[in-house]
Amino acid sequence: MATLVEERDSTGAPIRGAGYSLFLLFLANFLNMADRALLGIVVDPVKLDLGLTDTEMSLVSGTAFVLFNLIVGVFIARWVDHSNRKKILVLGVALWSGATALTGLAQGFWSLGLFRILVGVGEATAFPVAISMISDLFAAPRRPRAISNFQASTFVGLVVGSILAGVLAAAHGWRAMFLICGLAGFVLVTLLLATMREPKRAQDHASADLPPEISLVRAIILLLRLRGFISLSLGMAFGGMAVAVLPIWAPAFLLRSHDVPLAAVGALIGPAVGLGGISGTIFAGMLASYLVRKRKSDVQGLLVRPARVEVWLSRWCPLRGSFVGHSVSA
Repeated sequence: MATLVEERDSTGAPIRGAGYSLFLLFLANFLNMADRALLGIVVDPVKLDLGLTDTEMSLVSGTAFVLFNLIVGVFIARWVDHSNRKKILVLGVALWSGATALTGLAQGFWSLGLFRILVGVGEATAFPVAISMISDLFAAPRRPRAISNFQASTFVGLVVGSILAGVLAAAHGWRAMFLICGLAGFVLVTLLLATMREPKRAQDHASADLPPEISLVRAIILLLRLRGFISLSLGMAFGGMAVAVLPIWAPAFLLRSHDVPLAAVGALIGPAVGLGGISGTIFAGMLASYLVRKRKSDVQGLLVRPARVEVWLSRWCPLRGSFVGHSVSA
């Protein structure tokens, strides 16, 4: 364990076992997103069985989940900075898997809301643990691609989770579907306990000048002062709004307005969201890694001006000289 960071070579090659660790993190986030997609596919059956309204379904699937996921996530990220990340991830996977299974036992609004809150708290561990570990497992030039590969698990999970939810719910009912998917998570818990290694923490040049211990408020202030952080956060927030709405209410739209069978809903929603998301995140990671190497900057290499993107698109767009071309030359 003590030699993990020393095994990184001068060309930025990942340390020994980094690929497998990334694979385990991929599986954890895959399960995270798959479990998150389950309720959206069965909104109408759950609503009918429990006698809930659309507003109540929105509260348990959106507000209750996201609010606790965000608030607890800040403190979990702080915990990740100071504790064993493997243990935190194992605890998180066990918590959200157990809560997912218990969702199948919900009897009303409050019990369903409680189980969704627990799912949100457990799933809040996956992202901070992964980003922290990837930072220690991969050198800066390879880090963007590693993160994009990890992020691709988001859309793989949405695709598989949506399809499985529809098929299992149609065959066995929504309660059995939650129980099956939740218990499956404990297979990953066992795998993490048996094979994941906690990497030694590395300190790069960006964090070398920071004091070893700073308060949470001070850490937040430092983040807000980073160039581009607020814009990045706002962009991700607005993008997240669009991404969050589709998995929850698109299935209900298909069921109610187009009479799509429950077993087929996931097969329609999942690939539509997943294919674009997977290709986009992988391409973005490859582009970011290229820019980091070219510009010799971990941060500035990730910034691309919209006008420059328009120039690149104008070279390939069949409408070159009309819409894109005019916007560049203006």
